[in-house]
Amino acid sequence: MKKRLKINYLTILWLAFYIFLLALFLKQSYSYLDPDLGWHLKTGQQIVTTLKLPQTNQINFPVLGQKWIDHEWLSNVIVYEIYSHLGYLALTALFAIIFLSIFVLLNWWLKNKILKEKFHSGLIIFLEIFGAIALSPHIGIRIQMITTLGLLATVIIINNYQNTYRWSKLLWLIPIFYLWANLHAGFFAGFVALTLFWLAKIIEKLLPSLKSPNTLAPNRSLIVVGVAISLLAIASTFVTPYKLELYNFLFGYRDTFYLTHISEWLPQWAYPYIYSQFAYLCLALVFICFSLAAIFGKRNTPLNLWQLLLTIAFWIMAVKSRRHFPLFFVVSLPFLAEALFDYLNLKTVSLAYLEKLFLVIRWLLVSFLLLISIDTIAQTNFVANPFNYFCQDRAKTNPGRHLYPCAATAWLQSHPEYQNYNLLNSFGWGGYLIWIYPEKKLFIDGRAPQAQYHNQSILAEYYDFWDVNKTADKLAEHNIRMVLTKKRPQPTHLSWLAKNFLLISEQEINGQSQRDYLLDYLKLNRNWKLVYQDDLSIIYVKP
Repeated sequence: MKKRLKINYLTILWLAFYIFLLALFLKQSYSYLDPDLGWHLKTGQQIVTTLKLPQTNQINFPVLGQKWIDHEWLSNVIVYEIYSHLGYLALTALFAIIFLSIFVLLNWWLKNKILKEKFHSGLIIFLEIFGAIALSPHIGIRIQMITTLGLLATVIIINNYQNTYRWSKLLWLIPIFYLWANLHAGFFAGFVALTLFWLAKIIEKLLPSLKSPNTLAPNRSLIVVGVAISLLAIASTFVTPYKLELYNFLFGYRDTFYLTHISEWLPQWAYPYIYSQFAYLCLALVFICFSLAAIFGKRNTPLNLWQLLLTIAFWIMAVKSRRHFPLFFVVSLPFLAEALFDYLNLKTVSLAYLEKLFLVIRWLLVSFLLLISIDTIAQTNFVANPFNYFCQDRAKTNPGRHLYPCAATAWLQSHPEYQNYNLLNSFGWGGYLIWIYPEKKLFIDGRAPQAQYHNQSILAEYYDFWDVNKTADKLAEHNIRMVLTKKRPQPTHLSWLAKNFLLISEQEINGQSQRDYLLDYLKLNRNWKLVYQDDLSIIYVKP
């Protein structure tokens, strides 16, 4: 009877946890419109209509005709078909399933393959709630979520292979890598995991003292066969519809300007900070240091070298770029959960004399998760058409939110006399304009910010318009006769923590955001005329 009650409680607890995750996803997904969704839809529509994959850039007039490969063409087709036939809610449901699948698969793997008797539901749920909140800026209708799921599947396959060294288990990597290469360019993360695994096996072969007693030791022939199958899986990505052009395109981008000028690619130390990610990374770093100290201290401690290398590598990637934090979360959770389990010595704690108290706490936890979920869903505004919702009329009430120039775009569409004017558009609005105003050539959008223009990327060329010494020359060079950009933002009000603990200067932050040399130039130059403005956007024209 007691066992049945325990099982029922755990089932209800996990159900409440997944409901909480779903509520968190819906709240985040419906609180903004991804800047790239518009161009994903338009590209998918073009592929479905023409039955051809994109080969050249036909949208950005500075690089018109330049080679452009859609490295997520299959995702774009799926996104467009669902959105056009079933609507935005169905598209949200698809990505909610991907998000929940990551946690369901992760927990199945932890419980049955990795932690086993060390699987502690309370500890895992705590870490996963912590992690889910930390990665919430990256969830929603975002195709890069596919890479998080793909990396998790890759790591699980490799780990299952490590337990038996049956080469047939590695064969699953071939279809996964092939499909992944058509869905998103993040399949390189799978290559990293695979490379680190064989590196760990080679190190263990050379230094047997580093091998975990819980894992088998492959002989030379097993390593050769395993590496051969791994290379075959990697080779499968060369036979996608784009073939070698996919790699030529991806490796053709050497400019790293985007890493410091696109918010999701910024490093963890760049403002504005994501405190939850910073805290999670610090917690992981503590236990990484403990593990390294155990190795160099030559303590007799079980070690999973591949898991440690995987955690360290993706920790570095997540610190260098926030975009990689979801990848770090899924590969580091097994390492962090086991380290915390051992550190807290949970398996030796006897709670028999506190059984009634903990029973109350458990049901309070379930109630808390359900109430939070209900409240979160109740506050979620389910919109049918996000392209008509996240617009300029919400700029006053939501000054910090990413909004779009709906009214300004309608104004441009109603003035055909400006159709042939070269338009300098705000970078973050490019994807929106591609979907809403497809007949207009743009300066830039989120499809290929690393595309080369002369000796720099198109993104760097775009930022030159805001260089006080280059503004006039750049407008003339590109024959820009119309500018659609954002008005000066409202002053930023920093939190007490940012000002007093992190010592960030509110005056300096506002000073930088208020300096808009392009707007200053357009306002003072008599050749430019202000033809439209609202709470969000502004349009200047050079007649």
